[in-house]
Amino acid sequence: MFRKSLLLIVASILLPASMASAASTLTFSSTGDSAYQLQGVDLPGVAGFDITLTYDAAVLSAPQVAQGPLLSGAMLAVNPNMPGIVRISAVTLSPVKGSGQLLTATFTRRSGGAGIQDLSARLIDVSGKPLQAQVQLAVGPGTENESVPSDSGAHRETASGGLAPAVGVALPGG
Repeated sequence: MFRKSLLLIVASILLPASMASAASTLTFSSTGDSAYQLQGVDLPGVAGFDITLTYDAAVLSAPQVAQGPLLSGAMLAVNPNMPGIVRISAVTLSPVKGSGQLLTATFTRRSGGAGIQDLSARLIDVSGKPLQAQVQLAVGPGTENESVPSDSGAHRETASGGLAPAVGVALPGG
């Protein structure tokens, strides 16, 4: 009986924490012809972000990424040097909690068509433990939100009709 009570107490403590982290959402959406923003919703104390943005290099070029207000003070590293892929990492000693704009991305448009193909993300807390978050890609007219867990290993159909992984790459040392 004591063991069963102890198990229920532990489950009641851990379950709300895991449910809170599952409710977090990262949404990448268009704000104009070749401008986009990444919004975080209900972030539970994120100390590290590793984001991979995949785009059609025949449609978009010259990616530029800037920190949003929610990442103010964070160290941001952006690698736009591989056509079709932008790698973005951010680390902060003051964990990001709550909701708001994480970053903006702008491109030079080369031609018409759906430029953004996929977004994957991996989040960690201050101790390096992975955090769950839904990733939504909402770009282009008539595009429905596509949502998958950030580290689910699932695949989703992209705007171009192909399949893309919905999981990012681990941060160094994590």
